[in-house]
Amino acid sequence: MNQQLTVLCGGQSSEHAISLISAQNVANTLHDAGRSVSIIFIDQAGRWFYLDTAFPVNIPEALQKTNALDPIVPSMHHERNPWVSLQDPSRSYACDCVLPMLHGPMGEDGTVQGVLTLLGVPYVGPDVLGSSVCMHKAAARDMLEGHGIASVPFYLIHANQWENEELLAVFRDWGEDVYVKPVRMGSAIGISHALSEETFFAAITEAFRYDTQILIEPAMDGRELEVAVRGSLGQLEATLPGEICRGDVFYSYSEKYTASSTSQVDVSADIDPDVAESVSEQATEIAEILRCEGMVRIDGYLLESGEYLFSEANTIPGFTSISMYPQMWEHAGESNADLLIHLIQFAIERFDAKERLHSEQPDVQVTV
Repeated sequence: MNQQLTVLCGGQSSEHAISLISAQNVANTLHDAGRSVSIIFIDQAGRWFYLDTAFPVNIPEALQKTNALDPIVPSMHHERNPWVSLQDPSRSYACDCVLPMLHGPMGEDGTVQGVLTLLGVPYVGPDVLGSSVCMHKAAARDMLEGHGIASVPFYLIHANQWENEELLAVFRDWGEDVYVKPVRMGSAIGISHALSEETFFAAITEAFRYDTQILIEPAMDGRELEVAVRGSLGQLEATLPGEICRGDVFYSYSEKYTASSTSQVDVSADIDPDVAESVSEQATEIAEILRCEGMVRIDGYLLESGEYLFSEANTIPGFTSISMYPQMWEHAGESNADLLIHLIQFAIERFDAKERLHSEQPDVQVTV
């Protein structure tokens, strides 16, 4: 039986535009591979729509067609057809597996994963626990610290619970060269590089636009490595590390996604093979600890001393044409289509395994 796949895109985060690009590449790749694909679009107000479009699709253009969007609501009462039209409740849409291409909050943080779990629909990527832990950069590092794994140092501050002198002491202790970032955001959104007291406090203000918690990190003098990990817990596999070679001092949003970027990415970092293998093994261990089943990109720094420091885990990494996650797997010998098909297989196998678990109530008389 041909699987009906749903690519979920858009969302309410500041990474909305990147989500559309990732979703477009994923949907077209699966369609070209002969798979049945539908697209669910979530607008920035949180409304869900079924996108009625032809393939290959250009999602931003398709969204401009007023008759292409059917407002829907996720429903737990329609087995195998979880998307129900609000215009015509007798109309629903089938789905065998969801590929969430929702980057950032309200998509990558366990919220949508919780909805899909309640719907009883298999989905690609980590579950609620893994997604929520990894989205909170400080929580992920605290969790790894308990396992003896080193991370980039950080100082966590909460909105309205900090003093200028306290933060200036941190800034000076770290050589007046720091990064300030929201705790729960990706794609370098809300992140600033601060080299003076003026830019430091401006960076704090900017980060608090995106989150109620932010963190300060010292600038790291090391090589910025990324490792693509996939598979089931206990059976995770990873690529060798790729490297971000920053043209600018800061690998900003524009450096990631615009044609004017001066940065380069190397899908196979030019480092000693033994070191590369060690970094991949550490990334796999980190993904295991953080419960990153399905897929995740592990980012970190390789210092001159040879020490590897974890930075963050991206549970829905970018799938644009220039994104590192699919490029690293392609360099490892797997096409984008084969990668996506494997990720779907992992999702369905996980779902089936949980479906087989015993869920009947004990045969015991309960007294209230």
